[in-house]
Amino acid sequence: MRIANLMTESSVILSLGARTKEEVIDELIAVLSDEDQVRDAAQLRDAIITREVYESTGIGQGVAIPQATTAAVYDVNLVYGYSEAGLDYESMDDQLAHFFFLIVAPPKRSEDQMDVLSRLAACLGEPAFRANLADAVTPQQVLDVIVAQENALYPRMDTPESIAEDNVEIPLLDRVTNSIAEWWGNNRD
Repeated sequence: MRIANLMTESSVILSLGARTKEEVIDELIAVLSDEDQVRDAAQLRDAIITREVYESTGIGQGVAIPQATTAAVYDVNLVYGYSEAGLDYESMDDQLAHFFFLIVAPPKRSEDQMDVLSRLAACLGEPAFRANLADAVTPQQVLDVIVAQENALYPRMDTPESIAEDNVEIPLLDRVTNSIAEWWGNNRD
């Protein structure tokens, strides 16, 4: 599943107005609500905030990936928001977050959500990818940056052979864990 296929220009916020973690979450949820992707916005917000209370999804290097598996949404969705100034997201490295990707999925699609998280973490592990996102001035440029990075990391993705190879040897949760651990290890100061 290509993460770019989960996004449209309307799921990109080039300049977040939020000043707090909760405001970022609300702004990202509003995009999904505007696109009629949400059954219950309050339930979705509660699920995301509950996840954040358990452990912040501010993974460091300016990146936060709020997420939830909940019946409050119809399908797997991904929304991107950028804050040039950055904001305190209680990140692992205590740095301000600039890049926000909201991932949500209904319970029956939780494995797809983990696959999106794994692929997104792999993309975000590349400093050039983050720099290109920061330089994007239109939603289409953001989507183009994501497509280019996915093509570089997963050139054979979406063919039957690559899907079989990707899923046979490494269980999904291990791939997610490995992608995040590798990203964190490569990007520590």
